[in-house]
Amino acid sequence: MIFSGQKIDQEKAHINSADWIRAIAALMVTVFHLGGKTQPILNLGWLGVQAFFVLSGFIICWSLPMHYSYNNLARFIWKRVIRIEPPYIISIVLMIMLNFIIEKNYQIDWLDIVAHLGYLNNFLSKDYLNPVYWTLGIEFQFYLFIAFMFPIIVKPFGNGCF
Repeated sequence: MIFSGQKIDQEKAHINSADWIRAIAALMVTVFHLGGKTQPILNLGWLGVQAFFVLSGFIICWSLPMHYSYNNLARFIWKRVIRIEPPYIISIVLMIMLNFIIEKNYQIDWLDIVAHLGYLNNFLSKDYLNPVYWTLGIEFQFYLFIAFMFPIIVKPFGNGCF
């Protein structure tokens, strides 16, 4: 097993092997986005995206029993917002600026901005300013889902089910 014999800091909820999995997944996605310039066997980057999703789900469910209650629901969500939003907002601003440079008649669609900031593109059928943003929307929606559902899922089993 990949985690056997590994020191895990329960207080900080950090698994060192997860960093390696993230690195491999990121490399897979990067190689995939090189397009047709690689051997077909290397074009499995979509598996890297799936690895990120599975790893995120595992880490959240693994760490929640130690740190979560409905009393700190807002804190749980706020920690994710603080981690994701700043670089996301900066990249949105950069994409808008790039669109102004590329297209002379570019018009800001405020519904697009709201959809991006609320991670609602898939619900509002709005295109992404950058196609890779779709993964952030799915991840953030998962965070919200698990934040509200975790107590319901765990209650019948006690906190030890994860």
